[in-house]
Amino acid sequence: MKLEDILIEFGNLKGLGRLSLNPSGTCYLTINDSLIVSFEKSIRSHEFYLYSTIGTIPAGKEKEFALMALSGNLFGKETGHASLGYVPNSHSLVLFERFEEEATDIHIFNDRFNEFLSYLSYWNSKLEAIESADGLTHKNDEVQPKKTIFFA
Repeated sequence: MKLEDILIEFGNLKGLGRLSLNPSGTCYLTINDSLIVSFEKSIRSHEFYLYSTIGTIPAGKEKEFALMALSGNLFGKETGHASLGYVPNSHSLVLFERFEEEATDIHIFNDRFNEFLSYLSYWNSKLEAIESADGLTHKNDEVQPKKTIFFA
């Protein structure tokens, strides 16, 4: 199922109305008024990504966070179907998941989206706990989305 069709059905399923990609091929949602989740077409045809920035890695803490992320990625122990990555220019830790359009329908997507949000919430809390202990500031600073949903 194409990302555009998944967004329409997902928007209807969640009561958000019509969701669509912007001219850059991305759609943003705010979750619980704090987390921003993005849907984006891949440069490879028939694939798309679901992702969210968890937070910025403080200077001097890259090794600590890299080892924590690698440990969490191992066999999906702390990420499920998703993975953790690092964006060098913004020093951000990102949770992302790749979908193949042919193998994804609205039911599969909805289940994996809910699982993704659970892991996102887990990593967000984990990062906030580390930052609180170190006196650091946590932020999710992506582009402002158009729609907001609540995830329990």
